Amino acid sequence: MSNGGTVLAAGALVRRPGPSGPEVLLVHRPKYDDWSFPKGKLDEGEHVLAAARREVREETGLDVVLGRPLTTQRYQVSGRDKAVSYWAARPTGGQFVPTHEVDRCEWLPFDAARRRLTRPRDAALVGELAAGPGETVPLVVLRHAKPVARDEWAGAADDRPLDGRGRATADALVPLLAAYGIERLVTSDTVRTVDTIAPYAAAHSLPLEAHPLLSEEGFRNAGSAAVTELRALLDAPVPTAICTHKALLLPVVRALCALCPAAAPSQPLAAGGFWVLHAADGTVVAVETHEA
Repeated sequence: MSNGGTVLAAGALVRRPGPSGPEVLLVHRPKYDDWSFPKGKLDEGEHVLAAARREVREETGLDVVLGRPLTTQRYQVSGRDKAVSYWAARPTGGQFVPTHEVDRCEWLPFDAARRRLTRPRDAALVGELAAGPGETVPLVVLRHAKPVARDEWAGAADDRPLDGRGRATADALVPLLAAYGIERLVTSDTVRTVDTIAPYAAAHSLPLEAHPLLSEEGFRNAGSAAVTELRALLDAPVPTAICTHKALLLPVVRALCALCPAAAPSQPLAAGGFWVLHAADGTVVAVETHEA
């Protein structure tokens, strides 16, 4: 897939514990006789998160969940700009089967991986992976999908459901939240926020936790206690998604990022958009932004 002439691709640095320290997975492509990371171009209309996981699965046979983002590589191929988005990742299952595209995979310690990799830019990514925390826990801050317009709804404001576009967005969020292995769902108790993450809850048999703090009135009434309650979510070792309202997005994420190295995002989210805060030991170390 391309975007304004730029070829878009995605991949991951898959990491696991090894007998002498952490190891990263490299792939060998016989067509080029090179060693690199699993990656590939986005299919038409494919989300970059879905593409990263698909490419790892196709080239290595492994299922993975994504961790913190790594530096996007930008270079030219055949005179065209190319951008490859990378994430740290961990394997959750699967087994390698050689193909015509990738005939070998090897788990190597970081130093050995740097030496084996064909391109210096890939070796630099191993250094970035090694320099950061080995494991991070994602906390997704999600704006609810598009609801029925206020002037088209005669019921109570909190009962306003998603419209057709919003329901499509809610369905599209299922593989995107799955990319981070989300296991806990916390939401405002309005119909539109619950319906936004209900498809993911159903697909993964997860309960929904309605939290008054995530409603505009609840957040306002909580006062300074709101920051304490939100920060507790960072200390939980469970990948979590919280769904709330447009007016609360920035206050919520600023409370979560307070005193953390990663700067809180400042741009507004579109309906169904989300930030991913990657935390290690209760500290946000990376933030990324996505639309469904």
